[in-house]
Amino acid sequence: GDVVSYNALINACGKAWKWQEGLQILSNLPGGLRANIITFGAAMNGCHKAGEWQQVLQLFEDLQMKALQVSAIALSSVLGALARQSRWSEAL
Repeated sequence: GDVVSYNALINACGKAWKWQEGLQILSNLPGGLRANIITFGAAMNGCHKAGEWQQVLQLFEDLQMKALQVSAIALSSVLGALARQSRWSEAL
């Protein structure tokens, strides 16, 4: 499979409230496949949906460390997760 298939699988996990499985898939991509902004965005969105704001922030840090371009979806997940926890100072 290619990264597009894994992106879809991680996205499906998030929609089914199975964010932990989505993170497992992200961290265990087969050799040669590299996560992209869509991969991280799907994982972040699943964590955000589940209220796992710490995981969203960790994924955002990982995204930045990999020097991937931050997308509007990724930022939306971060800001939404922080807002849900009333952690506006960290959002700014």
